[in-house]
Amino acid sequence: MEKVQTGRVIEFYSNSCLVDTNDLKIQCSILGKQDIVVGDSVNLEYQNKNDPRSALISPTQH
Repeated sequence: MEKVQTGRVIEFYSNSCLVDTNDLKIQCSILGKQDIVVGDSVNLEYQNKNDPRSALISPTQH
């Protein structure tokens, strides 16, 4: 099982967010309908392990 990476949303667009991780600022797509605002902490899932910019914001688990 891979480690989940987290980051903080610093910009929000209609279907994507700019997320600040410890290492990078990553433009991420959003999976599904989620209530996300600037300042939220989010989990990232990478679609391609070799491309850190292929991240998606995964739905939160309740």
